[in-house]
Amino acid sequence: MKRLNTPFGDISIKINDKEISYEYKKCANDRTCPNLLGRYLIEIISKPTGEEYSISCEIINNQSLKSELETGEMLECIGFYGKERIKLSIGAYGESWGYIGSRLMETSNDYDIEYNPNGLSYLVLKETKTDKYYFAVSWIDDVVYEDPINNGEHDRDVETWYGSDPILLI
Repeated sequence: MKRLNTPFGDISIKINDKEISYEYKKCANDRTCPNLLGRYLIEIISKPTGEEYSISCEIINNQSLKSELETGEMLECIGFYGKERIKLSIGAYGESWGYIGSRLMETSNDYDIEYNPNGLSYLVLKETKTDKYYFAVSWIDDVVYEDPINNGEHDRDVETWYGSDPILLI
């Protein structure tokens, strides 16, 4: 099975924990992320069944990675930092929904997003009509978890956030 290879390991796509084959395309860097070493888009077509299931995108690795949630407007993203000054981010289109107090947060999506230790998942709901799901994966070097914020100047750390926004790649 062909998988996207990253500095932290291969990317696995699963539906309900069963690995599936997938295609990916290399995407060009732009002014928001000129220093990325890899930028890829994965499109999964999955017709809803009326049952709940998950579509996950995870790094298969044998190393300890630090992670950080990097959400944004219609972007769910998780960043991983390794020992070799590499940062990798995986992004998905959407916003998680949930409850604030006893009130349900509104969302325009008919699915949910869940963070996992090595990636993230689309949670397809019984009422979901969406049939295309996108993951974006990008990585950069010369970044570590402990790097301070750069006082508003362009910071290399944020480039994977831009690079992993699927809406910018579709």
